[in-house]
Amino acid sequence: MSSEKESGMKAPTNTTREADIDHFGTMALAISPGGIEHQEARGQAELVASDTLPTEIRDAWVGEARVPAKAILEGFGVEFLGPVEGDAFFQV
Repeated sequence: MSSEKESGMKAPTNTTREADIDHFGTMALAISPGGIEHQEARGQAELVASDTLPTEIRDAWVGEARVPAKAILEGFGVEFLGPVEGDAFFQV
């Protein structure tokens, strides 16, 4: 798969990799007042602005009926191309 910059894809920050690089900064932010809420808000904003979906898409249940979420998205033209390079939690 081509890199994110080459494909024009916008993926959320890989926070696991970010924490591995800066243990102290990540921990300091998490324990500061409002730190966890800040991290959650940042992640939500990045996900909304991204071109990716979670790799695991669970079906929904409406009453007794199972709703195949991935098939519905494909029916609307969404193409699933594979996991984001370096972050298997998300797919393009």
